[in-house]
Amino acid sequence: MNRLDGPLDGLLHLMDRQVVDDEGLLVCKCDDLELTDRGDGGLMVTALLIGVPVWLPRLHAWVYGGWRRLGDARSDRQQPYRIDLADVERVTQEIRLRRGRAGALERQRSGDASVRRLVGDLLGAQVLGPGEEHLGKVLDVRLEPTREPNDHALVLSGLLVGRGRPGSYLGYDRSEEHGPWIVGTIVRRLHRHSGMVAVSHISELDWDRHRVTVRTGLGPLTHSGASGGAQC
Repeated sequence: MNRLDGPLDGLLHLMDRQVVDDEGLLVCKCDDLELTDRGDGGLMVTALLIGVPVWLPRLHAWVYGGWRRLGDARSDRQQPYRIDLADVERVTQEIRLRRGRAGALERQRSGDASVRRLVGDLLGAQVLGPGEEHLGKVLDVRLEPTREPNDHALVLSGLLVGRGRPGSYLGYDRSEEHGPWIVGTIVRRLHRHSGMVAVSHISELDWDRHRVTVRTGLGPLTHSGASGGAQC
């Protein structure tokens, strides 16, 4: 099963996964995902991101700040490496490339920073509904292939929102067939207040305040294999 053939979740299915080349040789781990502005207000994942500049902020903002203050030994020190999504052949338990590992990693160009974000910048963001009701935090992002020929990007179609923390449920909340029955049942019970919101229902995405405002409440939490994605 190639998860790129349908809806998938950024944190659960891509981030922290092992990347291998076309011969199965180890390349790296995926530390974050590059979000690019589509120009119409939408966002799409265009690359896997690798390296200290993206995995350290996920560990702790204070630690990342200390690393930045150490000084720049190289001018590109704060730019992560990237693997263009066009080089990804399939996603299973690992991320397999359609090319060899030599030259697979390239530095992200700083000149494009104004139109690029990280999925990691969305995770943990506060989500407010009508009347500024607190709905929870962003636990993951739902992504869908564009279905356009030769377009390898993944469109951000929805946010998975709940009261836990990103990655704390390991996917048990999104599938009745994932892992031991008793563990999945307990986790889904704890996660019963979680839900999804479609990107089309977002009224404001405030990156600086780490906050998302939506026009509706949460819809049902669907697993990434369900058709229709985040139609809340």
